[in-house]
Amino acid sequence: MRTSLLSGSLALALAVSTSCAGAEVEAEAADTTGPVTGTVSVDLFQDALSPYGLWIRNPDYGRVWIPSAAVVGADFTPYATGGRWEYSTAGWMFVSDWDWGWAPFHYGRWYLDPFYGWAWVPDTLWAPAWVDWRIGGGLIGWAPLPPTFPRRPLRDHRTRWVFVGERDFRRPVIGRHLIAPTARSLEVTAPVRHRMNAGGTYWFAGPDRARVEAATGAPVRAIRVTPPRPGAVARMQVEGGAARPVPLQARRTPRATARWWSGPVEAPPLHRESRGGARGRRR
Repeated sequence: MRTSLLSGSLALALAVSTSCAGAEVEAEAADTTGPVTGTVSVDLFQDALSPYGLWIRNPDYGRVWIPSAAVVGADFTPYATGGRWEYSTAGWMFVSDWDWGWAPFHYGRWYLDPFYGWAWVPDTLWAPAWVDWRIGGGLIGWAPLPPTFPRRPLRDHRTRWVFVGERDFRRPVIGRHLIAPTARSLEVTAPVRHRMNAGGTYWFAGPDRARVEAATGAPVRAIRVTPPRPGAVARMQVEGGAARPVPLQARRTPRATARWWSGPVEAPPLHRESRGGARGRRR
């Protein structure tokens, strides 16, 4: 039997497909990242994420990272588990509670693999969050933007929307406030696609700050963000209401210790058993 990263309850809650009318994830935005640029940068991702998951080779995407259920939990959903939303001068930014979250929530794209569950495709363009947005009917929703195939764009209907009430959008642990999506969730919400540009690429900024302030009854202060230059991999350091990129040191993972799985099997060993000692430290 195949093992999924999604628990039965969350899988049922997220069963509403983006193929519903008007709910497709924006395809054009998925074209802006292009292929991974820079071998050294990809090696940095491998070094940073290997202790917390499994790297596989996908025939379409190349290197792909699967987070360990022992680290992120069985009901992991990108941009919902282990973090919160903070407003910045670059748009709404997902701030992860994991010290390795600077990589998979700001670089590259996520897709829902039918075999492994949520999988991350690395890239070297930074954004506060690579997600599509919807708002309306007292709800705010978002979905990970899918990657693209090397030869053609992919409108990936396997990605999933999550929703919260507008008043809960700024909760410190946003994953605890998710509302199971229904057909009505998609009917009452509309896309929010205000673009932010930097270095020749763009992302979606997300909900209007004034609207979030009105819904939550609290002021929303913007973190000043200086995005890394395109193709540079850096950890964003937040200090005094500002975020700036801190370059990482290039360090190759020894071949003997790199964690890979080539399959196919019923389930990768990482998810057939719990592996202790791999939990990423939460900040």
